[in-house]
Amino acid sequence: MGLIPRLAPREGLLREKRHRRATEGRIINLTSSIPLCYFLKLRDWSGGIMHSKQIHARNRWVVLSCVTFLWLVSCETLWSIRGFLGAEDETSIALVVMTYNIFRKRHDDQTERRWNNRRDLVVENIGRVSPDVFGLQEALRIQIDYIQSQLPEYRWYGVGRDNGESAGEHVPIFYRKDRFHVDAEGTFWFSNTPDTPSIGGSDWGNPTVKRISSWVRLVETNTSKSFYFFNLHLESERSGQHSRERSVALLGKKIRDRAHPEDPVIVAGDFNMLPENSAMRYFMATLGYGDDYTALEEIPDDEYTYQSWGSGSRYRLDYILSSPDTLWARSTVNHRSGSDHYPVVTRLLLATAAQD
Repeated sequence: MGLIPRLAPREGLLREKRHRRATEGRIINLTSSIPLCYFLKLRDWSGGIMHSKQIHARNRWVVLSCVTFLWLVSCETLWSIRGFLGAEDETSIALVVMTYNIFRKRHDDQTERRWNNRRDLVVENIGRVSPDVFGLQEALRIQIDYIQSQLPEYRWYGVGRDNGESAGEHVPIFYRKDRFHVDAEGTFWFSNTPDTPSIGGSDWGNPTVKRISSWVRLVETNTSKSFYFFNLHLESERSGQHSRERSVALLGKKIRDRAHPEDPVIVAGDFNMLPENSAMRYFMATLGYGDDYTALEEIPDDEYTYQSWGSGSRYRLDYILSSPDTLWARSTVNHRSGSDHYPVVTRLLLATAAQD
């Protein structure tokens, strides 16, 4: 018997959720293709690509205006939750979320890997998206302080994995201070003593370093809507599958034991494993947490999130997963440099408890 607890599968819920997301994805793709279809129709009608001598000037301007309008609407539909589903109501919250392994600062880093040479690009990658919440991995305190200084609209929570204070790598969570406040926060270690700084032993596959997850319960200040955000960085191949299975089992327990089980949950970070890994399937199938690429069945060819500084190794290791009560979600990978990982961005609509 495996280490991962086998809970009752939620196949019906997952099928309904995937069907809903797949349908929405098809509608979005159809909407975004309207300008092209309209153009092709006009091409057939005119016997070729339209020229000024073939179509009256006024008709040409009408056609161009219609095509431009439809194109703008399709772009807005593709990138905006509200553009497709309508504005959020009292039982939902719209979010833009990011996860980004920024590669820890090292004294012997050269050229592109040196933090001072890439830190502004890291900040730019975050600022271009302007997420409501984002989680970082491999972040040392000096890196966190710089990002905070450049993005003062955010506050953050996190601790160093070495001592539970400021030493070692963090998995910090940044959130917009004008929109949210933290109601509860915490960090646990992936080990037999998760509440104290510790490393997993032989029964965890003898990992080489401490691994942690930090979490917050965020409350939207103006509406009191709330949700949990877990950020993590799991063990790499060095400790094998055993460590990852133990880690996701503990993570699942921490999520189930949250103080407000009615709140939706987002889990983000560097999982250090491929989508087909059994530990990942535990989240996506047994717990019902949605991975928005697989839910839409539209896995792109360039979905990889790890590129090893361009050395040729390309894998998908970074994810944003959301609880089964997610109403709509769409993920993208921003293929911009600044680290050996690319940032992953998800736009989603979460169902929340009704507010009094």
